[in-house]
Amino acid sequence: MALVVAQDWRSGLETAGKFAPFCSRVVLLPRLPKDEEDMSLEANFYGVGVVVRDEGRMVVAPEPFLRQCHKPAAWWFSEEIYDRVAKHH
Repeated sequence: MALVVAQDWRSGLETAGKFAPFCSRVVLLPRLPKDEEDMSLEANFYGVGVVVRDEGRMVVAPEPFLRQCHKPAAWWFSEEIYDRVAKHH
């Protein structure tokens, strides 16, 4: 799962979209936006979850990730994540 920390839900959804071929996605926002309904509709459409730190709750649940097929980019992504995690342990 990719957790994208963002100040603005639109930029958060855009950044989270880059991870769509690889994993489930969640955007962490500091506060609930005034246009919560628009945010929820777009996040649901793209399958991106939204968590609001100040609310302490998940506003939109992410869609589960379903691997379509193995591609070189996915393999590379997995190797990069493994390498980074291995270096910190």
